[in-house]
Amino acid sequence: MNITYTIARYDKLNSDVFLVAFNVTNEAGDSFYIESPLDLSDISAKTTTEVCQLAYDKIKTKIENVLSRLEAQKISKIGYQFIPE
Repeated sequence: MNITYTIARYDKLNSDVFLVAFNVTNEAGDSFYIESPLDLSDISAKTTTEVCQLAYDKIKTKIENVLSRLEAQKISKIGYQFIPE
């Protein structure tokens, strides 16, 4: 499955928390926004890529769950041709 992750937010929230947020889009064009707050102490001396990877790793299971729900909802009932027996 081809998934695109775009950084939607990358900033310090307060003296202890840094926030990385992603816009996630699947092959079908379905998308959602998800945030990953990090402790500032966990990201000191890390590159932007390392911070984003840490943020992703923290919420990977949540992302997979949302993607699974989106996939399950693909079977639309609107426009479905029903043929009674």
